[in-house]
Amino acid sequence: MPRPLSQRASLWVFTGSGAWDLAKSRTWFPGQKILLPFGEDIGRYRWPVSGRECIVASEREPESRPRLVNLSVALITAGAVFVIWNGLEYPAPIFRPSVQRVASWAPRCPSRAD
Repeated sequence: MPRPLSQRASLWVFTGSGAWDLAKSRTWFPGQKILLPFGEDIGRYRWPVSGRECIVASEREPESRPRLVNLSVALITAGAVFVIWNGLEYPAPIFRPSVQRVASWAPRCPSRAD
C-alpha cells in the first residue's frame, strides 16, 4: 500500500518573489526544499529530483502559469515521480512522466492573468 505523500521523499520547490523566505525557514516544512530564484532561467539549473515527489509553491508575487508549466516539465524531465502545484490553482495541476502536461478533470477556476 502506498504511503501518504507526507511520508514519502517529498521535496518542496519554491519560486516567486517570496520563495527565499520559505526556503530558508527551519520551522515551515523542515524537510528538503529547493529554490528557483524569481525570474531566473529554468534551464540554468540542475534539478536533483530523480525519484522525488515535487510540490511547487510560488509565493508572494507568483511566477506566470507558463513559467510554472516549464518548471514542472523540467522537474519531470529531471526524473521527478510527479509534480503538483500547491495552492496555485484548483484543481491542482499534476504532472507525471507519462503525460508531461497538466492533468485536469474538473473545470478550471478563474485564475490571475499570466
